Formats: sequence, C-alpha cells, structure tokens
Amino acid sequence: MESAIDVLVAQFKAYAGSDGSSDTLSRDEFHRLLSSQLPNFVKESSPAVEVYFWPFLAVDMESAIKTLVTTFLSSAKSKDGLGQNDFKKLVQNHLGNMMQDTENSAAIKEMQQGLDENKDGKVGFQEYLTLIGYLANAMSQKKSEQNAAAS
Repeated sequence: MESAIDVLVAQFKAYAGSDGSSDTLSRDEFHRLLSSQLPNFVKESSPAVEVYFWPFLAVDMESAIKTLVTTFLSSAKSKDGLGQNDFKKLVQNHLGNMMQDTENSAAIKEMQQGLDENKDGKVGFQEYLTLIGYLANAMSQKKSEQNAAAS
C-alpha cells in the first residue's frame, strides 16, 4: 500500500506546479492528470469532464487506486467497514513502514477512534480514505522537503 500511495503522490507532484504552486493542481493541471493518468475514468464531454469507474485498470495511478480499494475491501471482508481487529491488521500488515507505533494496540485503537467520524465503531471507506489522505500528505511534504534540500 505504501507504494500505491507513493505513486499517487509522485503523479500529483509530476502534474502540479506548471501553473505555479507544486502543492496544488490548477484546473488545467488536473485535467492533464486525469486525461493522461486516468484515461479509463475520464470521458471527455462538453463543457465538463465526467469521471467514470472502469473495472480493469492499467495505468500506474489507476493501479495504485485499485490497490487502495482492494486492500480496504479484502481487509473489511465484505462488511461495511473495518472493525477494531480488521483495522489493526490492515495498519500492521500494510502501513507498518509508513507509520509509527503500529505494534501498539492502544495507539491503533486511538487512531481508529479518531477516524471513526460517525462513531459506529468501524472505519468505513470514506474514513479510511481520510487516513490515506493524511499519509499521502505526509509523504508529499517529505518529498518536497527532500527536493528543497537537494536544490
């Protein structure tokens, strides 16, 4: 999963910045990213771009998204979310290289409770994406700092 998040961050960074900030995508940059990296998700139409799901993904970014979705679904075991044990296993098995305290049950439980916005005791898919967003943002900041230090 770490490599999937890394692909997403790298692709974002590759398209961001040509119109100014490397931390945001302009409308044109976003369109270029979608058109080139997610061609199976995008259908050109006037005046807007429509986004569709396509089950067979081929491009790196599409493959990364598929990995994130598949990891959640296999960890949730076809349920409507990740219970405490499922969430703990997902964090330990798939995010251990990206996060600290993944062997600390209390830290994982606290993280799960923080993500559980609707307080149903489970981490649903949208809540899981919040975690992925945090990790991708942290990875992006680290890469930006490394690039700045190398310059």
